[in-house]
This record gives sequence, structure tokens and C-alpha cells, in this order.
Amino acid sequence: MRSATTRLTAKLSILAAGAAALAACSGDDTREDVDEASSPICSVSYAHGPTPDRGNNAVALAHADFDYEPAVMFDGVYKMWWCSSGGIRYAESSSLDGGWHARNQPVGTTQVVLPPSGVTGSFDRDDVCDPSVVRVNGKYYMYYGANNYTDGGSPYYYSTHIGVASSDDGITWTRLNGHDAIVRPHQESTGSTSGPYGAGQPSVVFGVGSQYNYWYYMVYTDTTRTWPVDHTPRNEVFVILSTDPTFQTNTYELTSPGNQTPYQAPQPGAQFPFASGAGVDWMYVDALDEFALARVESTTQMRVDFYSGVNVGGFGLLGGFSLNTYVNANKYNTEGPGLVRRPDGHALPALPGATVTAGSVGTVPIDMMRSVGLPNPPFPNVATWDLSHVGASLATGRTSDCMDVGRVLEGLQISSTGTPLAVVRQGTRLQFALGAPANDLSHDYYSVDSTLFNAVPYAASLFSGNAGYYVAGVTPGAFLLDDNRLWAVSCPKILTDNNSSLTPTNITWWNAHARGPDLYCIQ
Repeated sequence: MRSATTRLTAKLSILAAGAAALAACSGDDTREDVDEASSPICSVSYAHGPTPDRGNNAVALAHADFDYEPAVMFDGVYKMWWCSSGGIRYAESSSLDGGWHARNQPVGTTQVVLPPSGVTGSFDRDDVCDPSVVRVNGKYYMYYGANNYTDGGSPYYYSTHIGVASSDDGITWTRLNGHDAIVRPHQESTGSTSGPYGAGQPSVVFGVGSQYNYWYYMVYTDTTRTWPVDHTPRNEVFVILSTDPTFQTNTYELTSPGNQTPYQAPQPGAQFPFASGAGVDWMYVDALDEFALARVESTTQMRVDFYSGVNVGGFGLLGGFSLNTYVNANKYNTEGPGLVRRPDGHALPALPGATVTAGSVGTVPIDMMRSVGLPNPPFPNVATWDLSHVGASLATGRTSDCMDVGRVLEGLQISSTGTPLAVVRQGTRLQFALGAPANDLSHDYYSVDSTLFNAVPYAASLFSGNAGYYVAGVTPGAFLLDDNRLWAVSCPKILTDNNSSLTPTNITWWNAHARGPDLYCIQ
């Protein structure tokens, strides 16, 4: 992987050439000529063998206490949240294989960002764990499992429930839903310390399928559905989806391939398991229109399975592969993996720093961090659990002709030789004369070939000093771009970085213009 300095140097040279090319490329929605003799390859092969080809399985992060169940986001750097002593911790690094540190702190430091609440009667009084983090329209959402080991008469007593918190920067969090659980197990507390685990280990993806699909998809484990019948806990996996990040309104459960039923929160427990497993994590792979679901298969293997996405008529198992992770007797898999994902929970188009081409875009990077430690016995010796990286590339053979390239590159900065810098927003290309305002919207940059660049439909261009407008007390500030649409912005910084200012106008003028996609600044 190229260093961050190398990527920055490449971006600066692109911006120098792109400023001159911006006007020439405005409105250009053409693609390179395609050889008529060549045929697109739309079938998918899961032919990758079980041997990882990166990540040496050595310890990448060793904290003084146990570390497991990570959530990993690539956002210019790798950002990771995981379960440890004191609650959910955070660190970041330019490499998955080491160099992790708390934000703006030396290598080797970590920070607790979400501790147990300590609030009497609350579902997360004593324990928070198993984070899953997505960022949507500039806002981070953390989904987590939690427990109360103190209040014996509570429905939360020794019964895991799922909660959610939000943040502007991924560090400072606010609990949502009135500080109540958003997903309850099918069977809540039995009043016993030896009852079933409950519902936890959530993993959330945003915006699956169509670029205008604003749904959150959660997969989670519930061990209690059959408990009232046979008192036998089972690791069953369920899927719910909602337009509400708290899953309290407009929420459905996937019941079978192609079917769903209303899910009424806080109704305890989903009813229709689609798989078995614990500690699962997933992401959406836009190049395939499929979900990738990762889980522990054994102490020496991870399993990655693929399920059909919403654009192909259902939710069914298509195939998968096992990934060998064994290194030595002291480093076995102990808990579920954290897939490396885009901020919205989707797969990266390539390894960071790689050039993405029409021929390579069908190769999907499958990288994960997972906890490793001593096996049984003396498992569970959690004090030995550290975090390690393993990765493989799934060469499906699929070509760009068979995918929506705008969705594959959504949210990323892209450019090609002789083109301006662009950010992909709602599957279209917003081009920039300056790099700073593009960095306000996206921290992830990929060099792409001209075929992929032109495969993303042109939307508009933001020129230095571009005019902005607002109606006092009524509307946000917005750029009026060359598509004659108003693109609202969420922060003053992007105006400053673009050498722009806002001019007051009236509501009649404002309403006479169509709206482009809103532009959200990120931290």
C-alpha cells in the first residue's frame, strides 16, 4: 500500500492538471470506445482459495487488556472501534498491520470513546461491546451490544440488548432513542445469571442497491428465540431494515428470499433466522450487488459467504469461501471479525493506494481485523486476546460493464490522467477546481482509469469562487452550479475553502431552482 504522503503527492499533481481540464470536462458524459469484439463478463466466481495474500496474522494491536469484536472503516486512514476494558475503544492507523494510536496521540495509545452508562435500570449500565459504525450524511452511528449485571429485577439483567449512539467526529458520542435499547432479544431476562446471551453483535450497512435507497440494514445474533421451548440457546442470525437509524419506525424484517414483514419496535425479537453464527460482520459489495457476511468458522478459519442483494430479486446464499488464519499455538481466532469497509458499510473498490481500472474493479478486497488468543483450554482467557489483520482478494472476473460504477465509487474522490478531481455523490460526478473543498466531503482518494471515470455520469462542477446563496432564516447555504441546481452545504468551511461567499436571496428565486444532492462536511 502506498503511504499517505505518496497519495497526497499524487493528488496535488492531479489537481494541477485538473484545474485546466475542468472546463473542458464539464458536461462530458462520454465513455471510452469499447471493443465491439469484447463481451462483458457478468457472472461471478468465488474461486479464491483459502490462503490469505496479505496481513501476516501477527498481532497488529496489543492493548494491556482484552481486545475483540472490532469495527473498521477506511476514511483516509483506518479507523477502528472495538470491545475492551472500560468499554468501546478507538484507534486509527495508516496501516492495518500496526502503528495504531488514539487520535492525535502517539503510536501505542488507545482511547475509550463509549463507556458503560452506569445509569441504574439502563440496558447498558455495566457493559458495552461489539460496535458497528457507519457514517451517513456526515453523521456517525454506532450500534452496540450492552448488558446490565446489577439490577436483578430489570428485563435487561444478564440479557444483551442493542443500542445506538451518534457522533460528529467518531470520538464523542450521544446515546439515542431516549437512552433505551433499539433491538430486544426474543426472550428477555430470565432473572438468572446463567440465562441465554440475548440479542447483540450488530452490523449495519447503509444505502444498499439503488443510489436512492436510504435504508439501514442490520444483521445481528439472537440466542433466545427457542429458549422458552427447550431452554437451548442457539446462535441465530436475523436481518432487519429501516429508514430510521434507530430502527424504531418504518422497520421491516427479512423473512425469506424476496420477502419482508413489518417489524414493530420495541417488539422483542425478530422471528425469521436466515443463518447460524455468532460475531458476524457484513458489508455490501456494489461490484457484485451482493452482501458479504464474515464469521468465525473455527479457531483457524474465517468464513465469508455471499448473499444476493436487493437488486437481484431476493436474499439468498450464493456461495463463499474459507480463509485460513492459523499461525501458531498462541494466535487462534477467538471472536468475530471486523470487515474493512467504506464509511457507509460498503466494500472498498480496491486496496487503498491502488489504481482502479475497468479490468480490476471486479476484484473485491476482503480484509478483516479479528481477535486472536489462546484456544480452549484455557479459553476464554480474554486477557490474551489481541487484534490481527488478515486479507484476501476475491477475483470474481466480473467487468465494469456489468455494474453501476457510480455505486462502486460512491463517496470517494476520484481522478484519471488529465481529468479534474471529482467526488462521487449519489452515483454522479461532482468535479472540483480545488482540492480543499473536495477534502471537506471525502477523505478517500482513488486513481481510476478513464473508462471508470467516464462511467460515472457527470453532474456538475464547483469552480473556485463559485457563488453561494441562501434565504435568511429559511434555507441552508447552497452553491448554484453549472447544472443550474442548488447544492446545499452543511458547513461554512467548504465555502471558505472554495474561496466562495453567500449572497442573500428571496424564496421565489430559491424555489425556481431544482435541488442537487446535499453536500455534507465530514470529520
